Amino acid sequence: MSLVGPRPERPLFVEKFKEEIPRYMIKHQVRPGLTGWAQVNGYRGDTSITKRIEHDLYYIENWSIGFDF
Repeated sequence: MSLVGPRPERPLFVEKFKEEIPRYMIKHQVRPGLTGWAQVNGYRGDTSITKRIEHDLYYIENWSIGFDF
């Protein structure tokens, strides 16, 4: 686990989202974080899963050590 990274979803939701959201499973190829880029930007709890995934993918594609700070 890292400090920042995609937050894991419950297995029930993983099964649902991988069928409904393109590129959803990419977030499962990196270490999860204690917090995620989506959460830092206010997408937590009962917010748009699409926006959360967009933020997770942006983080994964643009990661750098400086990005975590």
